[in-house]
Amino acid sequence: MNPPFCPNPTCAHHHDTPGHYTGHWKHAGSYMTAVVGEVPRFQCTVCKRGFSVRTFAYGYYTKRTLACLAMHADLSATITLTEHLVADGFESFDRSQYHPNQINLLVGKKSQFLYGLAHVTIRRKGRMSKAQKARRRQLEALWCAPRAGIRTSFTRLMATIDPLWDRARLPELQLWTDEHRDYPIAIMDTRPLFMAMHDGSFRHMTWPSTAPRTVLNPLFAVNYYDRELRKDLAAFRRESTCFTRNVANGLSRFACHMAYHNYQKPYRVEPVQIDGSVHAEVAGIDRNLIEAQLARLYTERPFISQHEPNAEAAKIWLKQALTPLKNKPDRLPAYASSGWLQASTN
Repeated sequence: MNPPFCPNPTCAHHHDTPGHYTGHWKHAGSYMTAVVGEVPRFQCTVCKRGFSVRTFAYGYYTKRTLACLAMHADLSATITLTEHLVADGFESFDRSQYHPNQINLLVGKKSQFLYGLAHVTIRRKGRMSKAQKARRRQLEALWCAPRAGIRTSFTRLMATIDPLWDRARLPELQLWTDEHRDYPIAIMDTRPLFMAMHDGSFRHMTWPSTAPRTVLNPLFAVNYYDRELRKDLAAFRRESTCFTRNVANGLSRFACHMAYHNYQKPYRVEPVQIDGSVHAEVAGIDRNLIEAQLARLYTERPFISQHEPNAEAAKIWLKQALTPLKNKPDRLPAYASSGWLQASTN
């Protein structure tokens, strides 16, 4: 294997294609390992950084989460939005039932493709006994959920819409949600959508959350995805002992499920023969691009500076989500953050 680019994120050849990097590296010996035997080493002739063939391998600290996020970032960048959207909050909890969360989801109304998500831990609500209220006060003395968390989380999700929306292809975009009171405020706080509402190109449509969850329900796409999460991920099943203990790790599992749902799971599972289309194809992503990315999913190591995930995906990649009762994010390995400072300023 010849190195496809320089792994040093500050090098001028970090974003090279394999052909362009030819002539800017040289062989620099090799070393032996008990796992794969002899491993060739190289040196970049521009920045003088040394590296090996395993630097680019998926086995260099196997991290499926990073690969899934990289694939989603690359393929989402090829989408030109041609369908209306549905958004809603999926509720579960982090660490304990005293720390419920809401994971806001943005789904294609027709394709059921998950475009993005935004997580927030919220304050426990609902009926509680006196003992439970006292316990909540004790925990809140140590850690409090952010104020207006649902509103700010939904605002972050709304910010992901405008980069996807080509008004020439879709002159009027509809966003369907239930009647949650924070959603209209979050939309107003998102300037591109606020301006589009005034010129009539964007419409916020609501539907009661108590309506039957059938295919005739305008919120069916997000309700369907809610059901898939409950079915597929043990942490989200009712009365499960497999709940999320660590928020960053829980979101990493969510990212893996997102990749499975969008790019591997058939769009419809029916008794009759189907063509095998996945949700991403229905959303408009070319099948050849999907197959090429899936072929790389378990073979190539992703660099965050090579993929430019959006802010919410980068938060998962960099393990920045806080777990309740912890005062700082989880430790982030250097291989995961490589190139982030450069990428974040592009």
